[in-house]
Amino acid sequence: MTSREDLLAAVRAFLREDLQPQLSGRAAYQNRIAANVLAMLERQETMGPRIEALDKAFAEARGLDGADMPAAVARALRDGVLEEDGELRRYLRQRALIRTRMDAPRYGALGEALGRWGDEEQ
Repeated sequence: MTSREDLLAAVRAFLREDLQPQLSGRAAYQNRIAANVLAMLERQETMGPRIEALDKAFAEARGLDGADMPAAVARALRDGVLEEDGELRRYLRQRALIRTRMDAPRYGALGEALGRWGDEEQ
């Protein structure tokens, strides 16, 4: 069975390599957007489970509801249930790095963040 990641990659390659050279103007622009969306979905397919595992581990370690971790962490900090400490900062850094790689891997500050914080999530 072909994986979802392979299917997304095949469609993205078709859009970029076969279709894009035949298009111009608005159609070419829309095609690039479609190919970029597929690339984002590919990254979500591979990196989404990393965020889920990170969230689950942090939620279990801190006794939080892991359903919507960004909101759960914000509520816990607001309510005084969670204290700001090294583990929280490490969790937030890792989550931010994974999320940025997933949503905007060419974001200019990503390299600086990796240099400063290391590549803990790999």
